[in-house]
Amino acid sequence: MNALPKFIPIINFDGAFIPHAESLLLPNKRNEKILSKLARKVDKFIIVDAKDDNFASMSDEDIKNLPAVIASVSDRIEFPDGSTRYVVVIEERANIIELTRNVDMVSSLSEPEQGTEQSVSAICIPAPVVVLEHASEEDLEIMKELRVKVIDAFVMYSKSKDRAGNFSEKLSAVRSEKDFGTCCDLIACLMDLNVEQRREYLKIKDYKELATQILSFVEHVIYKDKIIDEITLKARRSIDLGQKAYFLREQMKAVRDELEKTKKLAQRMKVVVLI
Repeated sequence: MNALPKFIPIINFDGAFIPHAESLLLPNKRNEKILSKLARKVDKFIIVDAKDDNFASMSDEDIKNLPAVIASVSDRIEFPDGSTRYVVVIEERANIIELTRNVDMVSSLSEPEQGTEQSVSAICIPAPVVVLEHASEEDLEIMKELRVKVIDAFVMYSKSKDRAGNFSEKLSAVRSEKDFGTCCDLIACLMDLNVEQRREYLKIKDYKELATQILSFVEHVIYKDKIIDEITLKARRSIDLGQKAYFLREQMKAVRDELEKTKKLAQRMKVVVLI
């Protein structure tokens, strides 16, 4: 990753973003001014998970404690209704270590100057979950085993979600990633997680918990799909039994009709014989 500028702007968004994912943002007015400038300069920025009303009243310490990611704008899309959305690439987690306020980030993104624009910028550092240079031999061995387990789990997830089996490209990208934390992030951003699940995932700071969470997500999906399959099968069996019962009733009705016809015919023949 390229070196970060001394200060980079912060935008808030009510949502959680997992590194290595692409997201489509519809910004508020303040963030729109920042993002339009960033789109032209291809600069980095920080996204923190916060609602507009909450963010405006937050202290510096509150903002520093928010889940944060480093991102960049890859595209700007204008829609026929006049709205603008931005395609942003989520690059990695970040730790915010210093904030400055009341900075005109629109006119100066790298060297903040005092102005009237009510914006927030920050000095931040990347915050990977796993720092390999600090990992012991035992940690490396555990990571190696956990990597196999989470990839196997992702294979199960992909097969469950993609019945046609067209997941080889995704699986190849995951398997080729050597960094354990990045491998988990790739899997997480490829999974269909809701906002609360993504928030839960991004809070994790330990690689073992990271793997456990991935396995838990997969287990939940597999279990849910199994229950749905069982309910579907039960419903089909119920329909099949209903159809069989209907068929048998129709057969019995046909048999009774034939017996009634035979009985009437026998009675007529008896009358003829007597005459």
